[in-house]
Amino acid sequence: MFRWVPYSLVRITLFYIAGILLAIYQGDILSRSQASILVLSLSISFLVLWSILRKVSFRKFNILLSATGFLCILSFGFLNLKLFNQSLDDDHLIHASNIEAYLANVVEPAYSTEKTNRYLVELQSAKIDSTWKIVKGKAYLYINKRHDEVYDYGDQLIINGSPRLLSPPQNPGEFDYKRFLTFKNIYHQQYSDGTNIRLVGVHKRSNFMSEVLLIRQWAVSVITKFVKNEREQNIALALILGVKDGLTDEIKNAYSASGAMHVLAVSGLHVGIVYGIVLLLLGRMQSSKSGRWILAVTALVILWGYAAITGFSPSVLRAVTMFSFIAVAKASGRTTNIYNTLSASAFVLLLFDPYLIMSVGFQLSYLAVLGIVYVQPKIYNLIISKNYVLDKVWAITSVSIAAQLATFSLGILYFHQFPTFFLLSNLVVIPGAFLILLGGLLLIAVSFSTVLGSAVGYLLNGLIYLINEGVFLIEELPFSLISNIYITTLQTWMIIGLLLCLFLFFQKKRIYYLQLTLVLTCLFGVTKAKHIYANSKLQKMTIYKINNHTAIDLISAGKSKLLTDSVLWNNADKKRFHITPNQLRSGIYSSQLANYERVEDKSDLVSFDWQGEQLTILDVPIYRYSFDEKIISPYLLISKGFKGSLSEINKTFEYDLLIIDGSLSSYRANKLEQEAKELEINYYSVFHNGALEITI
Repeated sequence: MFRWVPYSLVRITLFYIAGILLAIYQGDILSRSQASILVLSLSISFLVLWSILRKVSFRKFNILLSATGFLCILSFGFLNLKLFNQSLDDDHLIHASNIEAYLANVVEPAYSTEKTNRYLVELQSAKIDSTWKIVKGKAYLYINKRHDEVYDYGDQLIINGSPRLLSPPQNPGEFDYKRFLTFKNIYHQQYSDGTNIRLVGVHKRSNFMSEVLLIRQWAVSVITKFVKNEREQNIALALILGVKDGLTDEIKNAYSASGAMHVLAVSGLHVGIVYGIVLLLLGRMQSSKSGRWILAVTALVILWGYAAITGFSPSVLRAVTMFSFIAVAKASGRTTNIYNTLSASAFVLLLFDPYLIMSVGFQLSYLAVLGIVYVQPKIYNLIISKNYVLDKVWAITSVSIAAQLATFSLGILYFHQFPTFFLLSNLVVIPGAFLILLGGLLLIAVSFSTVLGSAVGYLLNGLIYLINEGVFLIEELPFSLISNIYITTLQTWMIIGLLLCLFLFFQKKRIYYLQLTLVLTCLFGVTKAKHIYANSKLQKMTIYKINNHTAIDLISAGKSKLLTDSVLWNNADKKRFHITPNQLRSGIYSSQLANYERVEDKSDLVSFDWQGEQLTILDVPIYRYSFDEKIISPYLLISKGFKGSLSEINKTFEYDLLIIDGSLSSYRANKLEQEAKELEINYYSVFHNGALEITI
């Protein structure tokens, strides 16, 4: 029988998380004020019940008291999310209209992309109908790199124009970037060439954050100075400081395919290594109470110092908070368990930012740690080796297996791939990450000496080179990566559930855990089979919205013909973002590029028949379409190269549905839509409304 008593903080955190999730998915059921009244009422009820029942029969009414308390925690989670959601504030930007200009502060250093510098700005006021009013909110400001001036943290800007609301996904299955940013309280963005921006001063900066950014910049300059080779330098910056701007697609793909991508994002692994180094050097102090506290304080100073040089990135803050609780729990000497400690750290993090529960990094971090804590000892104890080297190899292997078992379902859900040689790669990168991080911290410590810095930098450069070569070698192995795997959120929970039941069966030796495992396995198989069968019958045409490109996917029984240009076909990133999600959902296992075919004797006309449906594409000026008789086509698509009016089109073509493609410019798409409305034409605008799916 499972006993909840030792896991009080686990229960509290789970109910708190349930309240947060209820607010995210069913937030409209209560307003802020109603949620506040509910929390207050439940809190008073709990205190009254506790004061009465503790004098009478506490055990008899324990369920009533517990239910009231946990409902109070759940409602508090709901309320905290509502309070954290800035869009519900009356003076938020989302409620403002007719903005002519706005005053904003730069709250993050510039993030460099290929063509722009991206700034996170926080609004202070806005000019609405010629009057300045208090308006608050965050927005991303993208400034073309042709604009020479680069702004710093704390700079105060006046920007002419109005930030626009982020757009929802424009293609089926596409990553919901809008939803992702709303979890950071960012709802708007604006693109600028820089001419409409004026620097008006420097807002009162946080001296602490200014110092943190200076420390980070100094640490970056140290690594850049002493690690000479560009590739190794960029990996050192990513692995030690979390600066990933310089990582190439080649490096990212290699580390991802080999299952080593986690070492390039400073997170729990890196903070755990730093904590491990502290324990390695000062572990003997744990023999006395005062020594344990000295060790804990030292660990906290070093952990939070490391967080500072990484710029307090969210992933590092998560990990440092988690290990801070572990360090203090160990120093206190009180009887506790790691699950309560982890729950306490999660509760504190979610108290300050409840939207963290929707962060992939947060989910993977805590699942990985839970897997290591619960599963790793059981796997490790399966093989006992007296050989020191073999024992350490097996320890790393068991950690990798435990973390992978805990997280692989989420990895498949979010990234649709599974690295088959993760055990081999982790044997290379985990010890490598330990040595690189140790070397990086040593380099920062001795950077005052050019001689010592150069020596450590040279060794660090060589070490990173060797690890890189190992990762690239693993990537090149046959079947190193199983990709294009599709599962639903429900199926992800099924996998997590059946694995948990399987482990409980081996631990508790209770037959019903095995029965639950078999039930969940069958349910997973049924849902997967149903999805595969539906896709085997699926026939549809999808016209995607991709800026400057026409892309038409002809999908039939697991195969796809993509009508597009070679530029888009060869752009792996754009295909992965805009097209692959729909193909994964549709069970595509084979996709090929299909070129446009011009109609014989009508060389300027692109028209094709597919599964009995005909689509004609207009991609040249209207005067090029001069025929003796009207062309009949159920679907008529106006693409980027077309020039002319709809009235001219109607003289030459007869159609059921006019489609305004996403490849058009904003000016052309708006003009065509306006004309379609005036002429009362049946139309669909891919440019304005996103992809069009036509099921045959």
